[in-house]
Amino acid sequence: MLSGREKIEEVLLRTDLVELVRRHVELRRVGRSYVGLCPFHAERTPSFHVFPESRRFRCFGCDRGGDAITFVMEMEGKDFPTALRQLADQAGVVLEYDAEARRRIARRRALLRACEVAARHFADNLWSPAGETARAHLASRGVSEEMARRAGLGYALPAWQDLTDRLAREGIDPRDAVEAGLIVSRDGGRPGHYDVFRGRLMVPIRDADGRVIAFGGRILQGDDPRKYVNSRETPLYRKSETLYGLDVARPALRARAEAVLVEGYFDAIALWQAGVDNAVALCSTALTAAHLSRLQRLGVESLVLLLDGDEAGQRAALRLAGPILATGLAARVITLPDGHDPDTFVREHGVAAYRELEAKAPSLSAHVLSRLLPRDGGYEARMRALAQLRPIVGALPEGVQRRLFLAEVARTFDLPQREVDAYFGAGRAPAREGEPRPVARATPSRRPPPPRREVEIVAYLFAFPQLRPVLGEKAAALLGDVDLKEAVVHLLSEGADAEEIFSSLPEVARRALGERIRRLGQRADVDWEKEARDGLLHLEIEKLREDLRSAIGAREELERDLFAPGDPREKEAILQAIRAFGEHVERLRERMGWLMQQLRGAA
Repeated sequence: MLSGREKIEEVLLRTDLVELVRRHVELRRVGRSYVGLCPFHAERTPSFHVFPESRRFRCFGCDRGGDAITFVMEMEGKDFPTALRQLADQAGVVLEYDAEARRRIARRRALLRACEVAARHFADNLWSPAGETARAHLASRGVSEEMARRAGLGYALPAWQDLTDRLAREGIDPRDAVEAGLIVSRDGGRPGHYDVFRGRLMVPIRDADGRVIAFGGRILQGDDPRKYVNSRETPLYRKSETLYGLDVARPALRARAEAVLVEGYFDAIALWQAGVDNAVALCSTALTAAHLSRLQRLGVESLVLLLDGDEAGQRAALRLAGPILATGLAARVITLPDGHDPDTFVREHGVAAYRELEAKAPSLSAHVLSRLLPRDGGYEARMRALAQLRPIVGALPEGVQRRLFLAEVARTFDLPQREVDAYFGAGRAPAREGEPRPVARATPSRRPPPPRREVEIVAYLFAFPQLRPVLGEKAAALLGDVDLKEAVVHLLSEGADAEEIFSSLPEVARRALGERIRRLGQRADVDWEKEARDGLLHLEIEKLREDLRSAIGAREELERDLFAPGDPREKEAILQAIRAFGEHVERLRERMGWLMQQLRGAA
């Protein structure tokens, strides 16, 4: 898709990292670097440094660091290609695309425009005289006009061609509107189209950048028996990757490092209005690893599940538990009184009552086990409870997470650990869902081969699919080669086609990777998981060595600045920075020492 390392370097070279960071952080100059309060964790003493000469940033409190692309990814929760495209546009760098990629980009822009026009049309309807019914419904739900406008709510008139006609007037190609899920071709080959949404209160679903990509519609008028109609999946909209309200909640998610997860659009809207501004909602689908990964990229470290008090709410806890526990995210569960959903509860009892429930919320694992285990149940009830845990255990990756959960099951059910282990077996976790499938990219010639160690790691993931859910995310985090990193991200996606991903790599990477995969096939009776884990240890050690050299160099630069003439107050700030660098160097050395011990122990 992208033209390669040369263009990436050009983007980084043209991006003023100090100005980029200043959009989010107040910086002051200290020697040759700039210092401010870290945007990624709460702190009172500045430990976040930007180094203009090396075009890198580093926080010596939470240890996050990287370049301008990394900063956008971390700060705005975007994936690598999206962050790179954003910075390239801002820096005036034209990324090179092949003909197929250009076609896809043009199609995406056309669909986004169709959705934007539809959102404006529905909003115009809501605030016109024709929207009185919809406004009355919002008032009955306690949704203020300010909140309705903030959420971009609208109204689809109970007419067959209201939106179709508006799209035509705006010059939208009907084929684009059909592909975006807004209108439908008439049956029987008859000419013309009609609206998908009619007589409904409309909720625009937006991506993390606030662009409308789909809609949900609640019935207000007409004889359609379906209470809600949601957009079908389109090239813009994948339910398994989309969380409703991420654009609204993003600042609060980053500030609190916690997300409140609900299951309905109006649940999220009611919580925002009540002041719970870190709420997001699922889009009529199961919770996936891609949803959780998106939250984690925004710095979310814990979840609060806010569930209905009825039986459906309890089933939701079981359904959500597997994916959440598999990530290792901390999670708590709020069970509302029977008959309430989040929308009705905060309207009737207020945000203070919600905060009380939140303070008492048990952990997800404790909630699930306490709800499943019958207090006075006999054999059949206990076996039924164990059977209901199978999907949750099956979602957990092999290793510490699964062992810890099974230990909790054994304690709760008062069973010997070996019997619980035997009952649940030792199967592998299913493949994770994740980023979109890759597209072919134009690749420049004379590109150097990727690092040997990184090729080796990626070869394991291509050759042995069972290693992807176990080691894939760690590999993606450690890889430095952008092509290999992107390939691994795509390997972790739902329905990933390894052959297609392999063929989309640059020729030099394909050759190196193909040769390594062939060599793996010539070795028998090898513990490939151990080999891969050892390779990741080596790779992490190499990365730490690079960080250590960089940190020592930066500290030496500051020490030189200390002896140059200058303001005494600036000297004190430089001394603080030198101490921070010193502590960071020691942490890096300790980490390296620990990893080398692990490597020796593994040998």
